[in-house]
Amino acid sequence: LEFRRVLFRSYRGTDKYLEIPEVPLSDFFKQTDQFLDNHSDAKVILQTDQLQTREAFIERYGTRLRFSNSLPVTSGKEAIHNIPSLVSDRNSFSMKLLAMTIALSNPNLLLTNTGNVGFFMALQRFAVGRPTIQIGQ
Repeated sequence: LEFRRVLFRSYRGTDKYLEIPEVPLSDFFKQTDQFLDNHSDAKVILQTDQLQTREAFIERYGTRLRFSNSLPVTSGKEAIHNIPSLVSDRNSFSMKLLAMTIALSNPNLLLTNTGNVGFFMALQRFAVGRPTIQIGQ
């Protein structure tokens, strides 16, 4: 993928609602649709811990959506790293998450919500003057 034609969408679900109010997916769809309307050949890369979020993005964006199966997802509200059946090796999980965070900090636009992954991606992008949109608190 050419990163100048990519919107990277980071969405933290699971237990994040305990810290801040949950942001409706419609808010993310609005921003994503705007980007795609202005970049007809663009793709969307999604990183989320929520299976239902991934499914909603697949339904809406179809073949324009990309995501990785290398990190686990859940349909529940418990943080991924606290589910032993999904994360049996926390070190391996952490390395994969860090690698994804670094690798996907380069797209044309980052659309994120409040969370550690979004925060660290935004820091990397701010350092090189790349645009980031944070939705929610």
